[in-house]
Amino acid sequence: MSTRPQNVGIKAIEIYFPTQCVDQAELEKFDGVSTGKYTIGLGQTKMSFCDDREDIYSLSLTVSAPKLCSISQSP
Repeated sequence: MSTRPQNVGIKAIEIYFPTQCVDQAELEKFDGVSTGKYTIGLGQTKMSFCDDREDIYSLSLTVSAPKLCSISQSP
């Protein structure tokens, strides 16, 4: 009879929010939509966005590298 695998599964999780953001009330005015469409309808006051220097690979590395170092495992 085999033993159950050990140390399997999600060990840690990270989340990253880009530092650049736009105020949703200002975006409502810029887009010409009704007041409250984003702020009340979506419940957002700000929205983060990536610039042209960030892609899926840099975002992934930003969150995974520190976590891999902190749990002492190689990729």
